[in-house]
Amino acid sequence: MGNAVLVHGAWSDGSVWQEVVGHLHQQGHQALSVQLPMTSLADDIAWTRRHIDAMEGPLTLVGHSYGGTVISGAALDRPQADSLVFVAAYVPEEGETVGTLSDRGAEMPGRAALRFAADGWSHVDPALFGDALAHDLPPRLARSLAAAQKPTHGGLPDGPGPPGRLARTALRLRPLGRGPDPRSPTAAVVRRTCRSRRHRAPQQPPLATVASR
Repeated sequence: MGNAVLVHGAWSDGSVWQEVVGHLHQQGHQALSVQLPMTSLADDIAWTRRHIDAMEGPLTLVGHSYGGTVISGAALDRPQADSLVFVAAYVPEEGETVGTLSDRGAEMPGRAALRFAADGWSHVDPALFGDALAHDLPPRLARSLAAAQKPTHGGLPDGPGPPGRLARTALRLRPLGRGPDPRSPTAAVVRRTCRSRRHRAPQQPPLATVASR
């Protein structure tokens, strides 16, 4: 069976992967959900690499939103990370950053709900979290995600794209009008990638969608 390390996005935490992790475990895979410090991209990459190094054998890195940039950097110099899965995430090429990708695309959903402190940290207004980042989830779950969100430091959008040798899959999520489902496309794609180390997907355009899934 395969290994997977899952990385959440900004204004979020590792609990967003709980359904996916549980399903992967049921299928016999090893899966770890990273809790990013969100202090800087370099710190987030270093923390993700600790999880990579804790696993034996080839593994799949999975990133959502900003987590796509994190896994792109974490995969460098880690030969056991031989495939990347981007779930509604930034998919940077070499030399690209979250900032350059955001400048080329549509404005980030939920930007008006962000609240910035003088020390550079930011969070999503809990009263607006559901509409901004979790509009397709039940209100009770959206409130839980709002309460669990990790403040994010403003100096995050830097870093390299992934090396060309890695297989990459870009998965675009669509609103389902219900809560997370362990049979969701996310779990299926990660499971399939864990099983097949030769999986290669056609290049996809950058995805800059922010959604708590």
